[in-house]
Amino acid sequence: MSMPVFSDNPRAIVYFVAVAKAGSFTAAANELGVSKSALGKSVSKLEQHLATKLLYRTTRKLSLTTEGEAYFASCQSALDTLQAAETSLRSKLSEPSGTVRIDMPAAFGRSVMMPILLGMTERYPHLKLTLTFNDRIIDPLDAGFDLAIRYGALKDSADLVAKKLNDQHLVLCASPSYLERYGTPQNLQALNQHRCLMAWRGGSPLSWRVKDDNG
Repeated sequence: MSMPVFSDNPRAIVYFVAVAKAGSFTAAANELGVSKSALGKSVSKLEQHLATKLLYRTTRKLSLTTEGEAYFASCQSALDTLQAAETSLRSKLSEPSGTVRIDMPAAFGRSVMMPILLGMTERYPHLKLTLTFNDRIIDPLDAGFDLAIRYGALKDSADLVAKKLNDQHLVLCASPSYLERYGTPQNLQALNQHRCLMAWRGGSPLSWRVKDDNG
């Protein structure tokens, strides 16, 4: 497929449209804030590039050729389309919109994040959220997620941006019936003799990090 060929300088198209609308190089130059000579050279180069005369120039009058009229209509339509696209994009940038895929730990996601996210969708009706709840370690890029919320330390990655949300405080718990049957451990070493329930992640148990009074 051959590539389309445009003017070497797209600004020349804007200059030509301004001249055609103003009917004068002087008026167009004042509107654009450029010199009259620069404007004239730009339009002349555009004509050379197109190998077509676009304007009739006399000392008293400036008018479009037949080819110039057709080209002006096409250029004006294209510029209007670009302006509409920019306006549409800017309006979307002023308010969050589109679909965001988020993966979260099940308990934390449902109890903490859901109320926050539902509030966001009420505030920004054009924002759509696709939410999944998962405790496995995943690669957000490979899994197709825009955002993943996880516990613990993260591996270094040049492709991801991580931000700490808050601290997670955990405690060691035992039921009264368990303590009555097996006794209460008095130190960390005693935990090795107890029936501890360990969480697993990535095929290995998660270690317990216990802090003393000094942190």
